[in-house]
Formats: sequence, structure tokens, C-alpha cells
Amino acid sequence: MPHRLLSFVLLLLVPIAARAHVNSKDVFERVQAGPYQLFVTVRMPIVIPGIATVEVRVMPPVGKIGSIQIAPTLLTGEAARHPPVPDTLKPSPADPNVYTGAVWIMSVGAWQIHMNVSDPAGRYAAGIPIPAVATTTLHMQAGLGVTLALLGTFLVLSMAALIGAAVREARLQPGVVPDPSRRRRGLQATVAATAVLAVMVYLGGRWWNVEAANYAGEVFRPLATSATLSGNTLDLHIAGLAAPAEHRWLTRANNDFLPDHGHLMHLYAIRWPAMDAAFHLHPILAAPGDFRLTLPSMPPGSYKLYGDVVHANGFPETLLPSIDIPATLPPTPLDPEAASAVPPPLQP
Repeated sequence: MPHRLLSFVLLLLVPIAARAHVNSKDVFERVQAGPYQLFVTVRMPIVIPGIATVEVRVMPPVGKIGSIQIAPTLLTGEAARHPPVPDTLKPSPADPNVYTGAVWIMSVGAWQIHMNVSDPAGRYAAGIPIPAVATTTLHMQAGLGVTLALLGTFLVLSMAALIGAAVREARLQPGVVPDPSRRRRGLQATVAATAVLAVMVYLGGRWWNVEAANYAGEVFRPLATSATLSGNTLDLHIAGLAAPAEHRWLTRANNDFLPDHGHLMHLYAIRWPAMDAAFHLHPILAAPGDFRLTLPSMPPGSYKLYGDVVHANGFPETLLPSIDIPATLPPTPLDPEAASAVPPPLQP
């Protein structure tokens, strides 16, 4: 996806801070902390637990910032009231108005980064909501896997050999050669130790596979959304997702949405592949799992739809259906709160 062009089009439509780019885990936000404007970039980890890097660009109209401290907490629940000890961002040696740092994100869900900006005049607070999800599982590199397998085999055989040597020679005086009986018992101990250690390695592998499968079950999956068009009425049908109890955070309803900037959904329609028509619309929730909208006059073609919603627990999500707009779409004026743009077509 040409992120730069899409971001430019959306910036034309909505001149406010974007929580995240479509299909990107990173967060970009502009917030006000006292007299300071903070342009915050949060680079989220692709696995959870993981480290999120934070970069803050400060536009200070007055005074001089003494420090910026950040602390991550869950957005809701008891943990939201008990933030950890904050970390202090470090100023960049290349730009005194840029501060960088990192925080641990320990679990999936809706999080918030609390920010405290201090200067000689006082302290100012701000908050950045962030969605923390695992977007993939990391696979071990083949070379590293072979190296670890060889080292593990060496350790198992060495441990078995040590046990056999201990049984064979531990009670002998220095310099005494073990007799055939002791050598036989030592060999038996080596074989038995090898078998026990092999079983332990096998059980450890089984445990690892179970943990890996559980983690793979927590990789984020968006809600399935389909779009149908009847005349100029667009229906977005959202299927709720019921996850197993061990992955209950993935369970998301299709009617638990909160207003964001005054609307339950911000729908962006981009004509593809030229990306030469863009619309910012606001469907309404007509029924559970059914957002409905009377489309304005739109150039015919295939449109990719991006529906931004926020769930009741503060978790944001982008729904990704698509629709074909016919040339016979009834003419309808654009809603006063909606917006449209006709950028130059993207060349092949």
C-alpha cells in the first residue's frame, strides 16, 4: 500500500491527528500539554510482551522544558489506576526539541502512555491511547536453530557422560582403574541418563509447542466486515468475534462502539487503483453489527473502505471491506459533516 499517498489524502480530509495508519501498528498523535504541542510517535512492538519506542517532538512557545516522563498503563480496569515508575525521555543530541525513550508493553489490549512535561513554571500532563496487539509470531532463523540444536545435543551428551563417569569412578581412589563391574554400571548410568534427558527434552518441546500455539491464538484478527449496496444505501455488516477463554481479549462485539470525534465510525472510501477519489463519511449504527449510510454522488469504480471504530474498552480498530460503485448511483449531495477530495490519479 502506498502509505505516503494514502496518508496525504486522509490528511486533506481530516486535519486532525491520526491514531494509526491502516495496517500499521504504529501510533502518531498530536497532543497539548500546557503551553506545549507534542508530536508523538509510538513504534509498537510486533510481539507482546515487547518494547515500544517513543519519540516526542516539542513545539515550545514559551519557557524551557526540564524533562518529559512517560509511563504505560492499561486504559481500563484496576491496573489503569496503578501506573509504573515513569521513565525519563532523553533529548536528542541532534535536535534539542526531540526526546526519545522506550517502555515495556506487557500484555495485549487498550493501553495509554501517560506523559508529564515539566518546566520552571510547572508540570503538564497528557495521554496517548495505544492499541497493543501481537501482529505476528517471530520465527527462529535457520542458522540459529541449527546452532542451538547442536549445542543442546552437546549439553545432553555431556551431562549423560558426567553422570556415567560419576557412577563409574566417584568412589575410587585417585589413580585406581575401574574394574569391569564399575565400567558396566557406568555405561548403564550413561544410557539411562541419556534416555531421561531425551524425555525431558521431548517434554520441553511439547510444552514449547503448546505455548507457541497459545501465543499464535492471540495474534490480532480484525472483525470480518462485508459491504452491500442497495441503490445508494450502503450497509456494512460486521461479524462479532468470540474467542476462547484463554484469548478472551480477542472477543469483540459488533455493537459496543464508542463515539470518537462525535461519530461511531469514520469511514474512508478510496477509489482504487488510481486513488483519484476519496471520501470521509459517517455511517450510523442502524442495528447490532449493521452500519448504514446513504452514499453521496461518487465516481464509479472499485473502492476500498476503511472504517475506524473504537470499542467500549478503548480498543481502536479499522474495518477493511470493499465495494463497487456503479455509474447509475442516484445523485445525492454530500453530508455537511462529510468531506471529499479528488487528488491526481496515481500513475502506474
